[in-house]
Amino acid sequence: MTAPRYLIEELLGRYAWAHDERDFDALAELFTEDARYEMRVKGGESHEQVGPVAIVGQIREFKERYTEQRRHVITNFRYDEETEDRAVVRSYLTVLHIGADRIDVVTAGIYRDEVVLRDGRWRIVAKSLELEHGF
Repeated sequence: MTAPRYLIEELLGRYAWAHDERDFDALAELFTEDARYEMRVKGGESHEQVGPVAIVGQIREFKERYTEQRRHVITNFRYDEETEDRAVVRSYLTVLHIGADRIDVVTAGIYRDEVVLRDGRWRIVAKSLELEHGF
């Protein structure tokens, strides 16, 4: 049996929504207690956070520096592994800047998410992001 993909894609969509709406409590609930999040800009150093507090703290710090509205658009889901309680999925990320009179693409990248079913809920246990360009 395989994982219900719509629930996994909804989880990743909730991540993008909470990130963009600065709902840090909702964002923290999407990760397991032992979650790992690694991000790097292509050709640059990798930065890793462990646990929801550290992961969300890094996102909050970024959001405090960049106050403009952004939208994370996640598409092209590809399942590399899946069982009934675990999946590894890659997807494309496009980050949009919402300006007063125009929308611009800020950057793009590839997510790799490992998600697990724990206590009846799908959660992110490992997330990595490689961005094409910094922002």
